[in-house]
Amino acid sequence: MFGSYARGDAINDCKEDPETGVVSEFYSDIDILIVVDGSNSINQEQWWSSLEVDIKRHPDITSSIHMIRESKHRLADALRHSE
Repeated sequence: MFGSYARGDAINDCKEDPETGVVSEFYSDIDILIVVDGSNSINQEQWWSSLEVDIKRHPDITSSIHMIRESKHRLADALRHSE
C-alpha cells in the first residue's frame, strides 16, 4: 500500500453547504502496488480482473481501489532511476 492511506493522511469527508444544501464528498482511494515475479503474471488479465472484483465487493472496503502491478525487475529499475 502506498499513497495517503499508507502515510496516514487519507481523507474521508462529507460536507453539506449550509447555504445551498449541496452535499460534497471526497474519499481518498486506496493505492496498492502488487509486485510479481515475472511478466507472465502481469498479463493474466482474467485472474487480475477477478481479484479486483473480489476486493471491490468486500464489505469492509468503501474507498475505490487503485491497483498497480509491476514485475520485480521493472520495479528495481524504476527505483534505481528514482521513479
